[in-house]
Amino acid sequence: MGILHCAPPMIAIKYSTDLCLSEKVKERLISSGWREKFRKIFEKLMSDDDREYSIVLREMLSLIQNSPGKYDALILSLFTLSNFNFLDRFCSRDYFGGYFPPASVAYHFFRRVDNIADKDSPLPDGFASCKNLIDQLRSQVRGEFVDKDSDLGFLLHRTMLKLRRVLSEDEIRAELIDFLDAMQTENAKIENSSILFESELVTLYRDSFASAHAVALAAFRSETKKENIADLAQLQGRIYAVRDLESELATGNINIPKEVIELCGLTREQLIADPKSAIENPAIQNWIQSELKNGSEIIQKLRSKKLDRKAKWMVGFLVKSIEKYIQKNLVAPAEIESASFP
Repeated sequence: MGILHCAPPMIAIKYSTDLCLSEKVKERLISSGWREKFRKIFEKLMSDDDREYSIVLREMLSLIQNSPGKYDALILSLFTLSNFNFLDRFCSRDYFGGYFPPASVAYHFFRRVDNIADKDSPLPDGFASCKNLIDQLRSQVRGEFVDKDSDLGFLLHRTMLKLRRVLSEDEIRAELIDFLDAMQTENAKIENSSILFESELVTLYRDSFASAHAVALAAFRSETKKENIADLAQLQGRIYAVRDLESELATGNINIPKEVIELCGLTREQLIADPKSAIENPAIQNWIQSELKNGSEIIQKLRSKKLDRKAKWMVGFLVKSIEKYIQKNLVAPAEIESASFP
């Protein structure tokens, strides 16, 4: 059953009820979660290929709606590269997938887990904590069971299935376990509102992004290894920490180095209670500008590396939006006062 045959009944059910039912009845139906229940039943009748397609589409729409402009170009590019090629003009998708099949489903598995760990998305039903969820995902990675019932378990199952085309079983498990360990560390930091030293943040950024880079490089069939683009993890970690500083402080996710916080004289409680005012502190402003300047230097370093064509495209794509952010927010060099760490 092709997804193009699955979509019309789902759309028809949604809009026919909207048109035909009274507002009172619609409110009762929506509050009872009937659409979600029907969707789950309907998706279980699909083939695994079509169910993956359907889940990934919903993940994409959720990201586009909740974070307009933040992920749009990336997820649309990955979706296209994973699901379509020029032969689709002549052949059914059942026979020809995209150029890089693992890319999109792997991204959405990593993104969903990362959002849950960062408290940007709620825990799935049935889990008391992020640790419980990650423990179960870790068990699935180790091959103790296969979860095809939950969306997240199914995304993991399909990620591992498609990565077997480009990585060995041991390599897949090692990268996924490393990623899940990093997400558990990140979540524990947020739960405890921990403040890390600069060196600890460097390690956290490396661990959080390195496995995702390894999987992405493999998905694109690049010969480049994650160690060759280790600077990319530091670039993403540092600039994303600056870009999302206000919203992350509000959730207890503090990515300002402890050395800087000691200079600015603010407590953990003050940072979380009033992020906007905290960011205006001169020591934090100096740190922000220092990170942007460091980011600009890392970009030049990445551009000087000898990478194969696929790795160069991947790195260039990820760097593009970061570079725009830096250019927009970095003040004139003469105005930057370097942050001094004791």
